[in-house]
Amino acid sequence: MTTKPLFKKVAIIGVGLIGASLGLGLRRRRLAGKVLGWRRNEKELARAKQIGAIDEFFASLEETVEGADLLVLAMPVLTNVEFVKRFSTIEKLLDPKAVIIDVGSTKKDIEDASKIHLKSHPFVGCHPMAGSETPGLEKAAEGLYEGSICFIVGQSPTVQKMWEALGARVLSVSADAHDQFVAGTSHIEHLLSFALLNSLDSKSDFFRELKGNLNPSLEPLARLAQSDPDLWADIFWSNRHALFQKAALLQNAIGEFTKCIRPDLRSSERDSIAKLISRANQRAKDIS
Repeated sequence: MTTKPLFKKVAIIGVGLIGASLGLGLRRRRLAGKVLGWRRNEKELARAKQIGAIDEFFASLEETVEGADLLVLAMPVLTNVEFVKRFSTIEKLLDPKAVIIDVGSTKKDIEDASKIHLKSHPFVGCHPMAGSETPGLEKAAEGLYEGSICFIVGQSPTVQKMWEALGARVLSVSADAHDQFVAGTSHIEHLLSFALLNSLDSKSDFFRELKGNLNPSLEPLARLAQSDPDLWADIFWSNRHALFQKAALLQNAIGEFTKCIRPDLRSSERDSIAKLISRANQRAKDIS
């Protein structure tokens, strides 16, 4: 028995890691009749077709989106917002019942823009919590979303079915709640990794000697610190209000430790350090 695709034609604008993985999943699980992709780099589009992420591509955006009943914005978050602001240039080319989604990691900016500029088509903000610190097609995978969480801001049973068919668990949230959550569970971790690596002397004799053999505690932070600068500058800027609050809380928490490790303190203060670590132990258990 053949299952009817959820969408007749999907247009993915921005075929990188997230967009290409979505295209692979839609095509191989037969969730779309046809998947088209668009980005400015035609060599990358040809590569996306070669790996099976899209069926075909056109040089023009207009040809790509014509007749699409699902439009996916998979560009950096601020670029997605600017695209929404210029939506009127392609609005009439879409299927009248088309749904527009984005897959960016901030939601408030694009939700605000969609309320002003996307009045003719429903918009659903999506954030699949999957990916890699390395952007691009190299790590695109059909099963990237298997076992992941996908936050959804807005209502669309068909979009929810799509993510569930791709193996994701869907959670409906508000844009504000989403941005506050990811500020504390993803964005601040990246900020911390950038700040920590900026504080290290990577050209010291120790690091030269240990090249490729980092301490296991440093390895995950060093990996995060290799994340794309432009991509994460967009994310930080888009979510700067929530991230500023989380950074202030982190500074306070670091300040608590700093007070306990001053060189002039007596050994009796050692217990204060243990208490702070124990508090962190308990919170880690609470969320694990």
